[in-house]
Amino acid sequence: MYQSDLKDAEWLIIKNYFNPSDKRGRKSKHDKKTIVDAILYVVKSGCQWRMMPKDFPPWKTVYDHFSRWNKAGVWECALDKLNEQYRHSKKRRVPSYAIIDSQSVKTVYASEERGFDGGKKIKGRKRHIIVDTLGNLLHVSVHKANVDILPALWLHQPLCGKGEASTHLTHSGHSRFKRSYPDSRSSPP
Repeated sequence: MYQSDLKDAEWLIIKNYFNPSDKRGRKSKHDKKTIVDAILYVVKSGCQWRMMPKDFPPWKTVYDHFSRWNKAGVWECALDKLNEQYRHSKKRRVPSYAIIDSQSVKTVYASEERGFDGGKKIKGRKRHIIVDTLGNLLHVSVHKANVDILPALWLHQPLCGKGEASTHLTHSGHSRFKRSYPDSRSSPP
């Protein structure tokens, strides 16, 4: 048992997202909760996949499940469900505002996804994180460091905004979020 392991009550909330909807094929050799616990261990400890403790399934099995679930959007669905339940427990419906923050991170190897952030004088990647007023994670975006927050979030992301580090995103009836600006403009600068 590790600190990152899910309690049984926590697992019951999200387990349907990780179980296959198609029951055909061979029965899984490893329990899905154990695989999710292994993924959470890697995320929490920051260890390499190959360095996972031996009481978890083989690292390749865990990584394959993580990758498949990531591509299928399972993590986002589970996160949305948890956010929804937490907001309901706090008597809040949908997020009315969101806060955007960014951080530039140095990378040591060359790749397509590497750029130079002129403001911070860092060569690497930049990540933007959007949270609601309760601190619930709504969106994460990782890209080249030379991509500015304004076009990166305005043009390419489904949940987007414009403005300085803190941007208000107001909820509209027909779509998930509508953009609003600190100085009440109706269009981007």
